[in-house]
Amino acid sequence: GRSFATRWIVATQNDRPVLTALVSLHIEETGLSHQTDAPDVAGPDAAVATDLDMIPWETRVVDGVDLADREVGPARLAFWMRAPTLPVDPMVHQALLAHATDLTLIGTALRPHAGLSQADSPEHLATAVTTHTLWFHRPFRIDDWLLVAQESPCAAGARGFGLGHVFSGESAKHATLVASFAQESLIRQR
Repeated sequence: GRSFATRWIVATQNDRPVLTALVSLHIEETGLSHQTDAPDVAGPDAAVATDLDMIPWETRVVDGVDLADREVGPARLAFWMRAPTLPVDPMVHQALLAHATDLTLIGTALRPHAGLSQADSPEHLATAVTTHTLWFHRPFRIDDWLLVAQESPCAAGARGFGLGHVFSGESAKHATLVASFAQESLIRQR
């Protein structure tokens, strides 16, 4: 007892629910520790500076991937990101990471499909996030370099599924897994 808490949150707009969240909280404690390895990618200095829609801070894409490109590619994306200097409050950093992890999985799910890209929404695609889950494993700062590595292992039935990991550190060899996320989205061709 007393080491976990759960909260059900409903956000409303114009008296209508627009978001529901189930939040699980846990006190910090010691215990077993291991992690998956970060992908073997070049550091942020070797990545290509890019403008990822709706992530209003520095982002650098690994291997020059462009989610607006309609050419077929693997359903994977890795990018480095860091925000400008922020207050110490860890909740600020967690909130911004929650925002960032929600923005590129639909585009990643579209990469294997010729002629489609994240740029096609809303004209040619109806897209919407239906579920998004984020786990914080360790403390981090979003104003330090973070590597976001994600993939879409499946798209079926007008839905895309994506998974991702977030690592801190300026090289994949010395990276610490700080968060993981999963998302299911509606992806419907018009």
